[in-house]
Amino acid sequence: MVNCKGWKALILFVLVDFAKSERAKLFHDSNRTVHLVSPNLSLPFSVNGMDVFQAMSNIVKCMKTPCPLHHYRSGCERIMSSGECMPCPSCPNWQYRSGCVGASVGICLNVTKCGIGEYVIRQPTSTSDRVCAAPFCSVGEYEARPLTSTTSRQCARITQCSVTQFETNAPTATTDRQCTTCSPTTDFILDCRDNTSRTKIITEHICEVAHVENCCCDEFSLLERVNGNVNIYKTETTLFFGRIHEVGGNIIGKETIMIDIPDESIRYHLQDVDFAQVTRVGGNVELEMNQITRVNFGSLACVDGSVQLHFNALTSVDFGVISHIGGVLSVYNNQLTNINLNALMHITSSLWLYNNALTSIDCANLVHIGGSLSLQGNDITHINFGTITRIGGSLSLQQNKLTSLDFGFITEIGWELRVDDNKLSTIDFGILSHIGGRLRVHQNPSLSSIDCHGLASCLCQSHNTEAVNCPVRCSQDEWTSVCF
Repeated sequence: MVNCKGWKALILFVLVDFAKSERAKLFHDSNRTVHLVSPNLSLPFSVNGMDVFQAMSNIVKCMKTPCPLHHYRSGCERIMSSGECMPCPSCPNWQYRSGCVGASVGICLNVTKCGIGEYVIRQPTSTSDRVCAAPFCSVGEYEARPLTSTTSRQCARITQCSVTQFETNAPTATTDRQCTTCSPTTDFILDCRDNTSRTKIITEHICEVAHVENCCCDEFSLLERVNGNVNIYKTETTLFFGRIHEVGGNIIGKETIMIDIPDESIRYHLQDVDFAQVTRVGGNVELEMNQITRVNFGSLACVDGSVQLHFNALTSVDFGVISHIGGVLSVYNNQLTNINLNALMHITSSLWLYNNALTSIDCANLVHIGGSLSLQGNDITHINFGTITRIGGSLSLQQNKLTSLDFGFITEIGWELRVDDNKLSTIDFGILSHIGGRLRVHQNPSLSSIDCHGLASCLCQSHNTEAVNCPVRCSQDEWTSVCF
């Protein structure tokens, strides 16, 4: 802060600079008064007969001359003076002086009062404010030294165990995480309903096991690898893989009996599944007939077997970074309205998404479906087949709301093509050159004609649909008149 006399000097400095920028003229009158003349301004200032530029040079030099700490330079507005260093004036007890430096005397400001629960990490002085801190350490820290009446709290970062270490003691608000190097084993079986088995994981620092039975428990999420199967206990509601990065066998959370019609008496209780750091599953993911509403596939990139999620309660599923499924991907009979297959490139067997509430399908980067693609029983109006060139089994699109159909790059369908019970008015087969079985297009009231281009082994169409270049009509059930 500059005092009133100091402001006069500063204004003079500004006027001189303004004169240069405005190309104005400075001249002296007979009384040695300096005049500034420009199209916009004319003001006189007396500088005791001294050349104005020399006067300004003296003022600036005075203002820039340093003083000792807690002093400021006074008197620079006197043109011939070099000023003098003056002590910064004191403030009342509840205030401190801020900005007392150079040619500024500064101002008095109120000392900060720490809030409820806060503590002082630096007391105020005559020239500095009180510094307060929050009562707790930040996320990812613990209290290494507590607050006392004379010392402040000291926080430290929580230790992170490495991939070859095992957490033996979890961090708390006042203690760090304790890590121990873990020991792999090839024959031990973790049984989450056996306290002896669970204790051994901790006491012997085991991070790799042969199998897991009756999952889950805290010790399960501390492992790094399961070489065989993970069998889930029927009443378990959450499946969290924690630090595990690979499962060599199957993940099984269902009854072992085979059933096509769901029986509530055999339904498992899983609701939430999180693969966390798992990158590969060497077998199947068998989680059908549960109550799953959420699946986070985390870092999972490859499943060598099938992914079976049918008969659950999923409304949305994102397959994340999974690029390869070595068996079937089945998510039928859920409540899906959204599905993300963007990273998926290869399905060795079939993709079954029927009986959901999907309105569109985007196969994006999918290149290969070795078995069937079943999308019937949804509300689909649009399909993007991506870069698929061949479907090894059937393509089932019946019971949707399709009005048009683009087969993209598909050249071959290994078995039948079903587009019956839609709203199709035209069908363009594009570059499709082979349908290995039946072609079913019946129950499309707006489809007045179809050119089959010689595809399929037989055709099932409604009586109002004219067939051109089509195979023979498929056999019909004499009672229902439905092709079979």
